[in-house]
Amino acid sequence: AAALPAPARAQEGPPPAEAEARAMNAANETVLAYVATGSRRTDDISAAGLRGLSRALFDRTAIEPADPVAVDLERDDLSLYPLLYWPVTEDQRQPSAAAYGRLNDFLRHGGMILFDTRDGDVAGTGAPDGSADLQRLAAALDEG
Repeated sequence: AAALPAPARAQEGPPPAEAEARAMNAANETVLAYVATGSRRTDDISAAGLRGLSRALFDRTAIEPADPVAVDLERDDLSLYPLLYWPVTEDQRQPSAAAYGRLNDFLRHGGMILFDTRDGDVAGTGAPDGSADLQRLAAALDEG
């Protein structure tokens, strides 16, 4: 009997060698991370913002951050990052219980999450209020 190849699985993340290289870089450098939302536009804006913050840190402090990275809350080791920037979107899927466990460990051990509801209606333009989405996503986080 002929052996059949294993079924292909879409979106399993980076190949093991790439994931290992990313983890090694994050362990040896200061790397700011953002939560991948699945929206290319939102993720591109997040990466650009963290690149700007990294440049400012490099120019004004002794910190020399590496390029920011996107993290998948379901897979990635969050302990490698001092800061997670989390752009809150209304269609973002709820993380699993395991992901919330990793997030709570991250917070308990000194990690910081910056939630961005992207609803700063400073100009009075009627931007949407993201507080309900933030409450939905943050409900399972320890308040401690």
